[in-house]
Amino acid sequence: MNQGRIIVITGSPGTGKTTTASIVAKESDMDKSVH
Repeated sequence: MNQGRIIVITGSPGTGKTTTASIVAKESDMDKSVH
């Protein structure tokens, strides 16, 4: 059984949240879903 992983990144616009999520997803072999 695979466990889900949820990471919530908050902050002001333009601070790199999406970039950070992309790097974390790539390095951990997880799928990225941005909402």
